[in-house]
Amino acid sequence: MASHRTIVCRVEMEEHETDIMVKELRDW
Repeated sequence: MASHRTIVCRVEMEEHETDIMVKELRDW
């Protein structure tokens, strides 16, 4: 279960990072 939780957390982090990148591109 710990490994599964880590994978889910990692995916959420990646999605959050992509959202930040999209916002930065929009601000340009």
